[in-house]
Amino acid sequence: MHNQRRAYRHASCLTSIIQLSGNHINEPWGAKTETYMNLEKVIFAFFIILALSLNFSFFIGELSNPDHHHVYELFAALIVSLICTVMKFGDRTHFGSTVLASSLVVDLLLIAAAITWGVSTLNQAPLNTSTMATITSLAGGALIANLLSVVLLIIETGQIRK
Repeated sequence: MHNQRRAYRHASCLTSIIQLSGNHINEPWGAKTETYMNLEKVIFAFFIILALSLNFSFFIGELSNPDHHHVYELFAALIVSLICTVMKFGDRTHFGSTVLASSLVVDLLLIAAAITWGVSTLNQAPLNTSTMATITSLAGGALIANLLSVVLLIIETGQIRK
């Protein structure tokens, strides 16, 4: 019996080192319950917050001044937003569908901003102030939808029972 408990303790230590699934493990003797961090949720939250941060960094600055907004920031915000959208397809809850809808809005607005930027610079002319204001306004709308995603993520996190 003593060897079984020792073997179980070693297996439990190994499990606690390896497992990142977010599941609860109950010891057979009723000693305690351990909770592990869910790596998938950490990565998901990381990308949602990164998308918000990149979108904000593109949006901040004078609305119509092209020197305050860089095309690579818009590109990075769009790519991270698309990654977030792909990650949100697996969640089938009501919160998940709302977060997916807000992510699709972000993608649509950032794609529209990128297309506007691309079409306006096809002839190698610099961006004028009205076009830059349109691009920045589209990114601002995407910023609001990203903010909604983060707020929903915080609400969902707060509802998890410990």
